[in-house]
Amino acid sequence: MKKIIKTLLVVMVVVLALTAFVGCNECQHTGGTATCTEAAVCELCGESYGEALGHKGGAATCTEKAVCEVCGESYGEAAGHKVVKLPAIEATCSKEGRTEGSRCSECKEILVAQEVIEKLEHHVWVDNVDRDFTCELDGFTGGKHCEICGVQDGTVVVTPAHCVWGEDYVHTAPTCGETGILAHDCTVCGKTEKVADIPATGEHNFTVDVEAQDATCLPGWNAHKVCEVCGTPDETYEEIPGDSQNGHSFPEENCFYYPEPTCTEGGYLAGTCEYCGNSYYLAELPAAHKYVDGVCTVCGEAEPEHVHEWSDATCTEPAKCECGETQGEALGHAYTDGICDNCGATDPNHYFVVSIADALKKGEGDKVQLTGTVTEIYQAYNSQYDNISVYITDENGDRILLFRLPGNYGIGDKLTIKGTITMYNEKPQIAQGAEVVSSEKHVCSEFSEATCINKAKCVVCGVETGEFADHVFVDGKCECGAEEGVQLITVSKTMKELITANGWTSSTTKQSFTLDDVVSVKIDGGSNTGKAYNGDHIRIYATDSPAGTITISVPEGYELVSIKISTETGTYAFLYVDGTTTDISNETVSVSGNSVLLNSVKNGSDGKQVRVTGIEVTYKPVSE
Repeated sequence: MKKIIKTLLVVMVVVLALTAFVGCNECQHTGGTATCTEAAVCELCGESYGEALGHKGGAATCTEKAVCEVCGESYGEAAGHKVVKLPAIEATCSKEGRTEGSRCSECKEILVAQEVIEKLEHHVWVDNVDRDFTCELDGFTGGKHCEICGVQDGTVVVTPAHCVWGEDYVHTAPTCGETGILAHDCTVCGKTEKVADIPATGEHNFTVDVEAQDATCLPGWNAHKVCEVCGTPDETYEEIPGDSQNGHSFPEENCFYYPEPTCTEGGYLAGTCEYCGNSYYLAELPAAHKYVDGVCTVCGEAEPEHVHEWSDATCTEPAKCECGETQGEALGHAYTDGICDNCGATDPNHYFVVSIADALKKGEGDKVQLTGTVTEIYQAYNSQYDNISVYITDENGDRILLFRLPGNYGIGDKLTIKGTITMYNEKPQIAQGAEVVSSEKHVCSEFSEATCINKAKCVVCGVETGEFADHVFVDGKCECGAEEGVQLITVSKTMKELITANGWTSSTTKQSFTLDDVVSVKIDGGSNTGKAYNGDHIRIYATDSPAGTITISVPEGYELVSIKISTETGTYAFLYVDGTTTDISNETVSVSGNSVLLNSVKNGSDGKQVRVTGIEVTYKPVSE
């Protein structure tokens, strides 16, 4: 029995061995995982199959290979440097030079360092070639420059570019209704510049008849004649004001419903004015039936019997029934101190005596009487209109603008006025046409103490009086900058003198001029700064781009001591020294050095312009 079992075991081993041999030869390989460098190994037969995955990811740098993001091994080749040349720089007498070098544009590594070349030991001076000024280019004479680096030795004399104007001539002849133009031409560049307007001749030829036109919602006029050349009306012409509220005309054929009312919903009656062509709502119409013979033609409802229910009469309306019929007359207003006793309405012809604070709470069209002191001239006196715009302030510190007040008043004057409130930029002011009830001229009584650079000045209106105080020298020097024994030179000119001498007009900008043989003045800024107006002032605009400036300078051998810029009443912005907060308008300000910059700076939301009327400069010679 044992022998039989042993024989069976041998047979089974042989069969299993044969079976395994046949299976490996026909294996479909499975399992195992390929790596970056090795194929997968079959988990049945142990043979390799497929391909290695290969390295992936990572990026090579200039000096390092890429690193596989799977296995972490390096592979491939380094990218190598991308060489960029650093050019050599030649040394001059004013700066060092550099040798040629290179660096990598990718990793920024310096491959060949640049070495410093010492600058040359001295300048090589040669004479400048003189150049005549033109209208566009400055001229210069004298001086030297280094032929190596181009630096100037500082002795060149510059003549600013400017036009050379010929004699004035009539560019455009005036007519009866249009001004002419007086101009002159530049003898260098040929540019033409307007010098002044030539008044119209005023010699009209009134031969064309114009028929009278009644005023409607549009203005009308009387019968008159007009000039056949320019259309100017003769002295008999009178305009008849139009009435934009009640002057419209709506003939029946121009009226329409928009929309038409029905039995259940209201509508509107509208009309188109036969004069101006605009359409307006004329009346709101309630929902209403259209009864004919006691029956509504739309819905068939029977018309109810109407019983009047009268409302009480008011100051402006008689008793009224909701059907529209009235009874009796309106009661009329009963005013006491400008207020109706019945309805509280304001008398449109009554002026209420109020404080400025209360006036500032009023609305468009309210009539008030105010008292205050002039504290600011908002708009300078203009003889064309015979009026002035001012701010008045009361004892509480509240202020209000009086627009185009009749007459001419100054800082410190006390005024009582009657006027009508009008709104400008959502702010109340007194409208043009106010009546001056009483006025009291300001009399200067309190003055500031005079100094060596400022005369005594009224603390209210700023009017100067008396003389300058003597210098107070401490260790040979006054706090204003004056030195004991050193001559101070003061030069001043009005803008009227400069405008006349230089022929400036309202189209002239950015002037450069001198006050004497030493002091130079340059006005710069945007397209508005420097324009001359009324023959007596120029305007420096804070709102220009760039903002307006004035630069005052003296050459080497001199030093500035003080500057005073006179400005016209009505100036809205201020001049500041070198951008600091020192206001130089109408003040003598201590300065120093060879050049001072005056900036035009905004003063709040109203900041706009400085109207310069004069310039005064004090300077002194200085020893080498």
